[in-house]
Amino acid sequence: MKAIVLARVMAVGAVAVLTPGACGQQAAPPARAAAPVHAGATLAQVIDPMMADQLKRLSVACAVVVVVKDGDVAFAKGYGFADVAAQRPATADGTLFHVGSISKLFTGIAVMQLVERGALDLDRDVNDYIDFRVPTPPGGVPVTLRRLLTHHAGFEEHVKELFSRGPAPAPLGPWLARSLPQRIFPAGDIPAYSNYGVALAGYIVERAAALPFADHVRDRILRPLGMERSTFEQPLPPALLPLMARGYHAADEPPLPFVETIAAAPAGALAATGADMGRFMLYLLAGGQPPGGADRRILRPATLAQMLAPAVVTPTGSMGLAFFHPRVDEKRLIGHDGGTLTFTSRLLLAPEQHLGIFASYDGGNLGPAWNDLPRAILRHFDPSPAPPPDAAAERAAARVFEAPGTPEDVPVAARVAGAYQSTRRADTTMVRFDSLLNQIVFHDNRDGTLRQTSPLPPYGKAGRLKRDPHGPVPALFRDDKGRPMAFTLSADGRDHVAARLDIGSPAQAWQRVPIYLDARMVLPVVAACVLFALVTLLAWPLRPLGRRVLGRLRAPGPTPQAPGAGQPPPGRRARLVARLALAVQTGVLAFAAALFIASRRELIMASPALDPVFVGLFGLAWLGVVGSIACVAIAGWFWRTGAGSRATRVHHTAVALVTVVLAWFLVTWHIAGTTLVY
Repeated sequence: MKAIVLARVMAVGAVAVLTPGACGQQAAPPARAAAPVHAGATLAQVIDPMMADQLKRLSVACAVVVVVKDGDVAFAKGYGFADVAAQRPATADGTLFHVGSISKLFTGIAVMQLVERGALDLDRDVNDYIDFRVPTPPGGVPVTLRRLLTHHAGFEEHVKELFSRGPAPAPLGPWLARSLPQRIFPAGDIPAYSNYGVALAGYIVERAAALPFADHVRDRILRPLGMERSTFEQPLPPALLPLMARGYHAADEPPLPFVETIAAAPAGALAATGADMGRFMLYLLAGGQPPGGADRRILRPATLAQMLAPAVVTPTGSMGLAFFHPRVDEKRLIGHDGGTLTFTSRLLLAPEQHLGIFASYDGGNLGPAWNDLPRAILRHFDPSPAPPPDAAAERAAARVFEAPGTPEDVPVAARVAGAYQSTRRADTTMVRFDSLLNQIVFHDNRDGTLRQTSPLPPYGKAGRLKRDPHGPVPALFRDDKGRPMAFTLSADGRDHVAARLDIGSPAQAWQRVPIYLDARMVLPVVAACVLFALVTLLAWPLRPLGRRVLGRLRAPGPTPQAPGAGQPPPGRRARLVARLALAVQTGVLAFAAALFIASRRELIMASPALDPVFVGLFGLAWLGVVGSIACVAIAGWFWRTGAGSRATRVHHTAVALVTVVLAWFLVTWHIAGTTLVY
């Protein structure tokens, strides 16, 4: 869930051992014995130095790492402090972490339990199971549980009320009904990762089981697996609350003054210890054979195998039902990532090696270090390197790609170069602005390779992409770290625009944006318009002062008065209206930008409490749109009547053009909005 940064909310503008302190320890239940360590010091020598470095370098408050291997726990250890002020150390079996979107795996299992019982059907319209309606747009297909679990329902991004200060979230059903997002990909053929969609699947479980979702998962999944210190309950049960890590953005900052609450609970509300997540990994690696025998079975082994098997396949990755199939060092894995306001977690399984890895961090920013820990652990158990690429074949494949009907050979790099936006986005709400800021750009190096940058200064370090001659599609590129990027090209012989880009995740693709939505074009033009508006507005009060200063600098003596001198200049009211339109538009943009910057880390701001602010913002933005129409009329009046000097008429033409551009920006990115469902 952490992939939804707060940039998506304010679119108006998903880690030392010290003596523990007494605080927090007395309230905690007695801890169980530490899990056995079978790999001895060797595995510890791999993990301990890396975690010590990450905690310090990335400002992580605490973390936990659990490794299971060959049917047993090979390593389980906590790092740092779950409560920095109280010096309460994090432990593998005594500290709870919010695992974020890893919760979706439990929701998927809950769905499949009811499918086994015949209470649910993966391919039935979800409207048959819920008490509100999910519309099917013209030309679309109904939403089904299969589409929800593979993120192909087509929902646009939704963030309002996703996180809150608690103590309890809104009831799941009413929240889903009032938060229903638009289906921007209703044909079911475009992946769009959706927390809302998985929350909807959890609500269907709740209704089919006639039991609150958290209770169903507790009774049918957590308890049978022995996960006694894990829960979806919000707020946390009193026995577990003292075990929760405090929640830090960074180790050197104060913790959150609350335990984060997640409205889309089935999509990300699980709180668990590392030891419990180890039990879950052992169950998955055992092929669904539960601890304690068949009487504690969670799913039939065949059903679990169906969940783990590829259900959606792209040129760069695949996923099953809720489970993703990521790659690290070209090794095919199974698992899921997760994140909340402060927690970042990862669960990875290597079935061929009977290996499972779970890590969760409280605070910090992993960034480029995301794969460091799992890569080190995988290499510890299997140090064999990936085969080197065939350089000669790579050079040959980089020349051209001949699409059927193409009249002439066109280099692939030239065809796919351009700006792309993610399918995990909003198109009909103010959250759309985030997709503008998060575009990625590919440049043609004219040697068969691509260069990847951000569309905005300072652009970041340009990554170089080379063609993969052994890829499943002709336009498969790999970056310097070997990560695949597959472009789906038009093959009609006329349109050489790349329509879609897959980068590893089958739940999210990237689409080529037209020039009028390209951040490289839009943002500089808007910035220039804002600069012009500011200069015009600042010159307004300074103009009379300038006249007085110039008058005093003139030679003494009477100055002849021109006819009509002393009278108000023609079109005085028109000038005032034009300046007010500029003032409203720049004020709206300035407020939206300030709101965006101030709230970038506070996703909980996206709540009904902010509705009056957005209503006012919408009203002013629409006033600015109307003002742009008035400015066009005013410019026309000046030219038609000949009022004012030629410079005045040119200036008002520029004002009209600037206000039209800014009005287009306000409307296109829904700062001039019409809905509070975002």
